[in-house]
Order: sequence, then C-alpha cells, then structure tokens
Amino acid sequence: MKWEIHPIRSTVVLLFVLLLLPGCRSELFPKTLRVGPGIVQEVRSIGKVLLEKTDEDTWDGITTVTEILVIDVGSLRAREALEKAGNLLRERGWVISAQRLPDWVQMESGEWENVLLSIEGLEFYDSTEGLGPKERKAVNDPGGQVMSEGVVILKLSRTNE
Repeated sequence: MKWEIHPIRSTVVLLFVLLLLPGCRSELFPKTLRVGPGIVQEVRSIGKVLLEKTDEDTWDGITTVTEILVIDVGSLRAREALEKAGNLLRERGWVISAQRLPDWVQMESGEWENVLLSIEGLEFYDSTEGLGPKERKAVNDPGGQVMSEGVVILKLSRTNE
C-alpha cells in the first residue's frame, strides 16, 4: 500500500492541531513554582518556628506552593511583632513593597528574584484565612489561650520563573 499525502486533508489536520494546542498548553506543560530551601531557612532564622506547612494553589496549569511559617519573634505586643519581623528581615536584605499596618507587610528579597513574603499579624490572619486546628495548637497553651503576642504568620511564594 502506498501512502498518499492529501494537501487539503493535511491542511485541515494541521489547522485543527494548531487550534487545539493553545487550549492544552497548561495541561501539556504543567509547572510548579516553589521557593528554594535557602529562602525558607533565612526566614526561619528570625524567631522560634512554632509551625511550618505548605499550601498549594493551581491555576491554568501552574501550581504555586506557598510556604507558611508560624513564628514567635519574641515581642510583647502583636503590633511590635509585625514591626520586629519586618526589621529582622530588612537586616537580611528584604525590602517592603506594600504594607497595611498593623495587619500585614509584604516584602521582596534583594537577593532572590520573584519571591514574595507576606507577614501577617496573628489576629489579621485568623480573621481573613482562619486559624486551622494545627495553627491553633501551635500558638495556644493547653487551656486555649494564646501563649505569646509575638507570633506572626509568614507566607513565602514564588511569583514567576
């Protein structure tokens, strides 16, 4: 049997494939964005890590992994904790890119590109995202009372590669 190339049929198939390919790009080439372990280690160093977890969000074939750390920076008041965490990170080369005190501060690294760090006060985090059972257990004493006002929530994510 001899194969014959039909120009019209070949053109129709080629057009069909070209029309389908853009719609399948995310499924054909999935991507995961995650911060490196060195970045997480640097952020851990600003205080006592009470809890560490990850959150994943997928959209259009891109999965963004957010590192979430619950850290006690040793402050006596919640507002001071946010400021202290920001100051400790500035000492490590982080720069404030946005803020709404006393609720949250967003920072970017001078060393690592495409990395965002959000620092949130415990009360603000609880009111917007809600403390889950693991977070509550990490920050509360056995009687259910917050052990320290110096607790902040830090969220690290990569924005692009």
